Amino acid sequence: MARADLLGIPIPFGKHKGEPWGQAPLEYLAWCVLNLKSESLRATALDVARVVAFAARGSPAASSTVPGSSPFEPRMSSSSS
Repeated sequence: MARADLLGIPIPFGKHKGEPWGQAPLEYLAWCVLNLKSESLRATALDVARVVAFAARGSPAASSTVPGSSPFEPRMSSSSS
């Protein structure tokens, strides 16, 4: 299933149960990514968050391949040695 196809699927749990994934606030999607125990639901929330965030910036979601470029991925720290 393509990432964009996930936007219309209803969220099966919680505060936004029954709402399409694509209408959930980014903060809620971030919470899902960080707190859900289900790996598949975490992955869905991350994919939807990427689509929504990059659509808001006018960039294609598929271009998110740089580690740390997503607010839901840890940034790599650089050392000044």
